[in-house]
Amino acid sequence: MQTHRQARLLPVALSLLCTAHAAHAQPHTVHPTIPKDQIAPELPADVKQHIEQLYVRPGKEIGALLAMDRRALPALPFLRSMLHDTRALPMAVCIASSYASRVRPAGNDTYGGWAAEMIGCAARAYRATPLTVALRDALVQSLHDKDARRRLNAVRALCEMSDPRALEPLLAMLKDPDPRVRNCTARGLGMQGLRHPRAVEPLITVLTDPKEQLDVRSGAAGTLGDLEDPRAVDPLVAVLRSAPPQQDTEPAHSKTIYTHAWLRARAANALGEIADPRALGPLLVALKDPDPDMRAAATSMGNIPHPRALAALANDALHDESGQVRRMAAYWLGRAKNPQAVEPLIAALHDPADPVRTAAATALGAINDQRARRPLVKLALREKRLSQARTTLRALEQLGHHGAKHALSRFRKMGGRKWRDWWQAYKQDILGESAM
Repeated sequence: MQTHRQARLLPVALSLLCTAHAAHAQPHTVHPTIPKDQIAPELPADVKQHIEQLYVRPGKEIGALLAMDRRALPALPFLRSMLHDTRALPMAVCIASSYASRVRPAGNDTYGGWAAEMIGCAARAYRATPLTVALRDALVQSLHDKDARRRLNAVRALCEMSDPRALEPLLAMLKDPDPRVRNCTARGLGMQGLRHPRAVEPLITVLTDPKEQLDVRSGAAGTLGDLEDPRAVDPLVAVLRSAPPQQDTEPAHSKTIYTHAWLRARAANALGEIADPRALGPLLVALKDPDPDMRAAATSMGNIPHPRALAALANDALHDESGQVRRMAAYWLGRAKNPQAVEPLIAALHDPADPVRTAAATALGAINDQRARRPLVKLALREKRLSQARTTLRALEQLGHHGAKHALSRFRKMGGRKWRDWWQAYKQDILGESAM
């Protein structure tokens, strides 16, 4: 079912990528680097047409080619040549890809690879077709290319493809001489299809290497959290407790984003994702760290099923001076779905920060306790921003409030502007007696 769903959504995702690319990539457009006149005239008419369209609208045609039978195999060189275009694209293009944040390393010189992500995204939906299998094998060969940028694009495409059969070649790329390739690999191993216990020990080696760049180590920490393997707990705790190095040896592109504090925060968040009780003590200490980013990351202890974690979030983190910490505390309390968090979250509905109230409302909807019904109704009536009112209505819908369900249905039919006027006029009547 997942594969069919991805296949349905693929044209929309690729269309968004193409739209963003066409709007920003001037005067350059990603297309096969093979001259168009080298398309063999004896190819089947439909295959030839799709290859020709790769030079015009690649996003749509990649999916069409990968979905075909063995007749599409002659398109392999043209698809592979698209990955050889290593010129950088604007960040706005990369943001259009929903997977870019996972497999893209930091650095202004690495915002290329649009074709790699587009091809990998399409290949994930059509993983078993002959052209996709041939493309995967060709990408594995590209991992040995002398050009680091081509290796980087091959890693990106394979990670987006998320084919478990590419796991071993990707693990070897954790030792690539180029840090951008190592970073991309460390992050990409957390993609759903690549998560495997075999990756834990190599990632721990990367995480604990003091000579490795901080961005690569941070990527390894995040992926270890995704893998949720208890073998990573002790190394992550060691990173969480570690002191910053005496000498800053990070390259220029890492200094602006990655610091030792950021690495510790990633380790804290990973420990929460693993949800091992051994991490509770170190996370409780981190919740008192002077750095608000560290305290926010430590709220991931809410994923550990222990009364001390619930008490720390409800009694301390929800009252932290940092709005970010309060918001993350509400998020994790909602994710834990513990009824004991209902009263503290109801109190958080009066928080002065909009994101905190939104997170608290969402959490109460996830817990689905009827004690939150009336406080949520009152919040929906007094919220001035419509986006936050709709978030509260969605929480009420989860609690079975028919008026909230009707209001959200009207929003989907009417759109933003008309619904705003309708909501302001009828919200008291829509939410009914529970508003009293």
